[in-house]
Amino acid sequence: MNVTDQQKVLIEWARSCLANEFSGDIEDMADAIGYSRTILDKLFSKAGYEGDLDAALGALTTLRQRMLLSQEMLIRTPVSDRIRDGLDFAESMMVPTIVTGPTGRSKTLTAVTWCRERKRRIHVQLPSQCARWRAVQLICDAVGIKTDGVPLPTLEAQLLTNVSRKLSLTRQTLILDDAGVLLPTGKRVTGLGSMGIVKDLMDLVRCGLVVIMEDYQWQEMTSGKNKHVFAQTVGRFKYHVHLPGEPVQGEVPAILAEFVTDAPRDLAKEARSIVYEPEHLRALLGDLKGAAILASRESRPMTAGDLQKARRNRLGGTDWKIDKGATAA
Repeated sequence: MNVTDQQKVLIEWARSCLANEFSGDIEDMADAIGYSRTILDKLFSKAGYEGDLDAALGALTTLRQRMLLSQEMLIRTPVSDRIRDGLDFAESMMVPTIVTGPTGRSKTLTAVTWCRERKRRIHVQLPSQCARWRAVQLICDAVGIKTDGVPLPTLEAQLLTNVSRKLSLTRQTLILDDAGVLLPTGKRVTGLGSMGIVKDLMDLVRCGLVVIMEDYQWQEMTSGKNKHVFAQTVGRFKYHVHLPGEPVQGEVPAILAEFVTDAPRDLAKEARSIVYEPEHLRALLGDLKGAAILASRESRPMTAGDLQKARRNRLGGTDWKIDKGATAA
């Protein structure tokens, strides 16, 4: 059996899925697709693709779509690959790295997936309006430092000394997500505010450190009226992954391929129109999931009409047929 490039991508996804979603238990994965493990063994060993493998690949496609609909799963695109390259560089070179881009570009999902695949990598999601003491607590919790009843100065000392040594020896990577919330607010900014913890970490923690923020927050640091306040912090970053706001070449087809094989032209056109809306890829993924559900209810392939209806549902539109002759009671 000749295996196409698309089928090879599916097999590689199944291999990754086996490791990350089924904890390496090939029996569980075989049960999920309804086939014996012998079929999966042949797929993964690349030994003699024969027999009922076409049907098994179809079952893997169904499993992948089911997982896409039931949970937030990362789809590999040129943009997610670019983020992963930056994370790999930060880990291998142990240098401060900044990832910036507009909302809806899968920055967080890529980072979370990358950490899950590599185990023990530390991802810290910072909440809105995060004060320095709260950021210190969250980082300490993530790296296993007891925080209950411990004074903030003690926590900071442990974070910047013991944790630095631990992360350096184990070559772990610390990711601070949505770090733009640490930026000081107000008309007069005279210091780094909560963002000072990032500068301190870059100075004292010898490990891969990745900071993720929105592009407008980065612009505020680099070209805003208070850029002189952040100049030293900005200069400490050794690698910058900047994500464009517009979709890049190959991005939309890569996403469509997860839901539809050989997408019709009108469906591809509808998908491209959605990625230019606010939220970008997040909106497209949500609409594609909704369209897939609509199509699955009638056991047919997805159409452009399904995607249009899913988009209307997201935006609050309806398909009600109004009786113009009706009068209020």
